[in-house]
Amino acid sequence: MQTPSVERYESGDRRTGPPEASRGPESSPETSDPDYRALLELERNKLPEANIVAIAACIFGLAGMLCLGAITGVPAIVLGIVGLARARNLRGSGRRLSIVGIVAGVIGTVWSVIWYVVSVAGS
Repeated sequence: MQTPSVERYESGDRRTGPPEASRGPESSPETSDPDYRALLELERNKLPEANIVAIAACIFGLAGMLCLGAITGVPAIVLGIVGLARARNLRGSGRRLSIVGIVAGVIGTVWSVIWYVVSVAGS
């Protein structure tokens, strides 16, 4: 079978379609491969990367605020600061969790210090 020429297509014979060079990217050799198309689809639907440090800061901060005080409050502050720095690299992913971790860590640490001072002074 002969490949249609550009002149034949330009002359009005639309049955053969446009020449290879003028076709869009959807008919390129790379995208005609089903594995390549699946890879492109996965890349398009990819979820943003999670900021694990920010999640840990939030968990430690809430645990420090609720019951563990300075034991988890101080690590929550440190993890929250690291999580904020990492959030800049991840386009803001985990920024709010880092802030919640820092605030809850500070509240838990201050609360435990006040509780300790009051209990020692009361003795």
